[in-house]
Amino acid sequence: MEELDHLVLLGLMTVLFTVCSLPLIIRAYMGAFAADFNENADLSALRFLSVNSIVDPWVFIIFRTSVFRGFVRRVCRRLGSRRASLKGSSPAGDSQFCPPGWRRTDPPHLGVP
Repeated sequence: MEELDHLVLLGLMTVLFTVCSLPLIIRAYMGAFAADFNENADLSALRFLSVNSIVDPWVFIIFRTSVFRGFVRRVCRRLGSRRASLKGSSPAGDSQFCPPGWRRTDPPHLGVP
């Protein structure tokens, strides 16, 4: 399960880096193949790229295993209680919405399976 957490974090950081670097790449190609001297667009692309170095540590902190699992548990509980209130029954808890191994009732996974 920890490997999946790390894979999600890696994927999120890769997408973030790609989104932040695309404007600079596009401006570089536009400058290479066309006579486009728009300094404001160039500065905006550089600012967008600098956002990556600011946001990356926050993404890493927020999507750490413990914080991310706590967030998923809260979302699962809210989904469970909202669905139960719509059906008019008692809350079913987070067992239905949380991934296996992330529920509070699951035994801790220690060692190799």
